[in-house]
Amino acid sequence: KACNPSTSTPWGDLDAQYWKKSRKLCMEEAKRKLKNAKTDFVLLLDDNMYYKSMRYKIVQLAREINAGFVQLYMSADVEDCIRLNSKRSER
Repeated sequence: KACNPSTSTPWGDLDAQYWKKSRKLCMEEAKRKLKNAKTDFVLLLDDNMYYKSMRYKIVQLAREINAGFVQLYMSADVEDCIRLNSKRSER
């Protein structure tokens, strides 16, 4: 089942506007850090980026700052994800 930002989650109600704003702020911060970097480094984004448009924004950012870009796709069964999530400690 895909997560819809306007639905209830295990962490409570997730407001769609808050979700969009936080993703935007995250992208702005990543862009600022990348543009101001004084040395080489790797930026690792851990996100499911469910929609192609989400991944495309990262590709655009890499092109804008003339950086390399690698995308890893990992597949997992829903049952395995549920089992592993149940073993996680509370944050």
